[in-house]
Amino acid sequence: MAAADPKTSALGKAAASGRGNQAQVEQEEPAQAEQPLKKGPQAKANWTAKDSSTLMLRLMMKEREQVLPEDKLFYQQIAEHIDKLLLETSKHKQGRDSQLQA
Repeated sequence: MAAADPKTSALGKAAASGRGNQAQVEQEEPAQAEQPLKKGPQAKANWTAKDSSTLMLRLMMKEREQVLPEDKLFYQQIAEHIDKLLLETSKHKQGRDSQLQA
């Protein structure tokens, strides 16, 4: 479950090769700081049912990739929580739409 953080990825590579030292790591960090930040996908104003099912499918795939039971449980709990939030959102939208029609 390690995230690909550019600041810490240099540390792992240096430790794995056995020849990295603190000076090398310090030299690599400023070069990474100069690179422009990548912007992820922007939040969409309208979340579609396809977006929801894609998200849930990706979570299930990540859950299946996990080896440790506690990691599987983590992804199950995340999926359940997101499912609950999606249900709340749909109820809220229905209520809002019925108020607009009245």
